[in-house]
Amino acid sequence: MDKIDLEKMNKNKNKAEINDDDDLYLEFRPRQHLFTNNLNYDIALKYEIHRAEGLDNPNSYPLVNNRIYSAESWIEPDEEKIQTNRVWGLPNPVWDEECCVKLNRFWDVKFLHVEVLRHGSWSEPGTSDGIVCVGRVRIPLPEELYASKGGSVHEADQV
Repeated sequence: MDKIDLEKMNKNKNKAEINDDDDLYLEFRPRQHLFTNNLNYDIALKYEIHRAEGLDNPNSYPLVNNRIYSAESWIEPDEEKIQTNRVWGLPNPVWDEECCVKLNRFWDVKFLHVEVLRHGSWSEPGTSDGIVCVGRVRIPLPEELYASKGGSVHEADQV
């Protein structure tokens, strides 16, 4: 073999090493900062749910002085939903809870979905369990690891 053939062979060998299927950094280039070569790591999204504002107009129900709310959040519709504790609050419930969800297909994750639920609303039409969605928001997730985004539920976002 001459020198040129050896250089080509070494170049092709290096390309094969770079394109190795186990190298997640290059397999998903757009979000390579989210990956690690160690396949034993799990990637998770950590976020906080602080409060919701202006959910129910107290003037609409003058005899009601308090209501029970919880917030439910998820990444994928078919995945497990995370629910906060139930709290009393009218019209602005406060949770101040930290949540963490494992991301199974984290390269596809685009949004965090949050719904605020009112409990004990037996007179609401269409509910058989007394739980009514009174607000929802879809928060776009950041492209970079450790970046942060925020979102909130306002009257305009109500169902």
